Amino acid sequence: MFRSLLVGSLTAIATCTASQYVTATAAQTPSINLSAASAPNFGVVPKFPWGVFVSHNASLTGIATGGVAVGGTLLAAGPHPFSAKLECTTHVCGAMPIAFGLVHQLLSLDSTRWARLTPNMTMYVSTSTVLLRGTNRSLDVVNLNKLPTASFTLRVSVPSTATVVINVAERTVKDLGRLRATELPAATTPRLLWNFGDINSLRLPPVTFIGSVLAPEASVVGSAGVDGDIIAENLRVDAAKPTVIHDNRDGFRGVLPQYPVTRAIVPVLAVGQQPKTPLRIMAPVS
Repeated sequence: MFRSLLVGSLTAIATCTASQYVTATAAQTPSINLSAASAPNFGVVPKFPWGVFVSHNASLTGIATGGVAVGGTLLAAGPHPFSAKLECTTHVCGAMPIAFGLVHQLLSLDSTRWARLTPNMTMYVSTSTVLLRGTNRSLDVVNLNKLPTASFTLRVSVPSTATVVINVAERTVKDLGRLRATELPAATTPRLLWNFGDINSLRLPPVTFIGSVLAPEASVVGSAGVDGDIIAENLRVDAAKPTVIHDNRDGFRGVLPQYPVTRAIVPVLAVGQQPKTPLRIMAPVS
């Protein structure tokens, strides 16, 4: 099950409800909420309305439900809920559009910070099982730096109120493809975040992936659903059935550490104009 962030051929997308899909080619705006990503829903905008946010391009075989925001080109074959493409130049949008470059950098910045959180979970690895056990009722963190060499099941045991952050080391990304099942309390699913930091290539396991995926620098490829939100630089999903499915309409509900953004440079662009230089976030990484 998975909600995504997709939209085709635009520099910004309007803030819409989960049932609306309005793309916007209007100028990027400096009035976007500059609070660093935090809970709930990553704090990018109030009530972050997308399950999938892709800063560049995305290709899907089908979308069953969930909001999608894409900063580049969206290719969606098969069933999907888009009935029209509305541009803010000709339609009154319900909210200000998103500056994709800015949002991408905010999320990348926080992904780096969350990767530096002090681990407080215990990890047990056997030939066919990985057990992650945490006792903190607020935030449980683990660095996933070792996985079995054969197919395995992931078990997560934490208090029902805890947010779980799994920071994935680059050397274990390929081994993650051997994941065949995830067992955890139902209350933990919307509070589970897989943080892939600066990893630039990610292939998800061929089974439903439980938890939200934060991979702002990665080209992500999947062949099954994701029960959570997805944030990626590029996204391709190859599946025989609609793959954007999400039981939880509010998406990610975890509570993550907040970091202030002291200053941001956000160019105001004419419709359709692209920035000549990348957006820069003037904030210390600590």
